[in-house]
Amino acid sequence: MTTLQNTDTEKWINHLCKTVPRERQIFLRHIFCNGKKKKKKRKRKEKKKKCAKLPQNGSGMDKTWETRIIR
Repeated sequence: MTTLQNTDTEKWINHLCKTVPRERQIFLRHIFCNGKKKKKKRKRKEKKKKCAKLPQNGSGMDKTWETRIIR
């Protein structure tokens, strides 16, 4: 998912370079980057609280663990 978000941000910044003047670009980039980082941090904190009992090796491991418990 992170790679897709990165490509989207790159496209968005490239679009800005064509349409928006440089002074405005820096201002918009600053807001956009900060917003993305804050959202990511919040998501991580929520995931840690939910998956505290499961092993922290990524979503794939969590899924296998859940199926094992059910069986």
